Amino acid sequence: MKCGQSESRESGFTLVEMMVALFVFGLIASSAVMLLRFSVDAESVSRARLENIAEMRRFTAVLNADLAQAVPRTSRSEEGARRGAFEMRDSGAPTMLMRLTRGGWTNFEDAPRSSLQRVEYHLAGNQLERRTHAMLDGSSAGEGSVLLRGVTAARLRFRGPQGVWSDEWAPELPGALPVAVEMTLETSQNGRAAAPVRLMMLVGANYQ
Repeated sequence: MKCGQSESRESGFTLVEMMVALFVFGLIASSAVMLLRFSVDAESVSRARLENIAEMRRFTAVLNADLAQAVPRTSRSEEGARRGAFEMRDSGAPTMLMRLTRGGWTNFEDAPRSSLQRVEYHLAGNQLERRTHAMLDGSSAGEGSVLLRGVTAARLRFRGPQGVWSDEWAPELPGALPVAVEMTLETSQNGRAAAPVRLMMLVGANYQ
């Protein structure tokens, strides 16, 4: 009997051994949870970056299409005042960055309108918006569509026919167009400032 009792005690676990085993199991479980959380966070960050890249590409494509199809056509405001073919800023629209007339406005429904379209770019809050006019003359810009989010600042430069870059666009002729536009964007992601994005686009390339 004594021999059997001794073997029974030797085949079991002591309290210390159980505590050590639980401690080791806790470490392994904690490491697994941390690894899983790291994977989830990394996937979330990667998804956000991919979305930002896709959004920037869409914005660049739209901006390039508008500027490439710019035409030297002036327009009239709702009050009948003459507007230049390409303008920057507007006292009546403090958020506006630039306004232009572009061609190639597709008319699938054969609506009674021109193929030319008046387009505006605005920095409203931290959103860069594109706003369009229903008619080329005598209309105001409609509700904007958001092209880019998280924009904290936007700066424009214009290259004139003489090859000189300027921060202002105030041509002598209202129908004049710049040769190119440079746009520098400052953005913020998750509360952190990102590297500035510099875009350079030709103006009227499809109509010159």
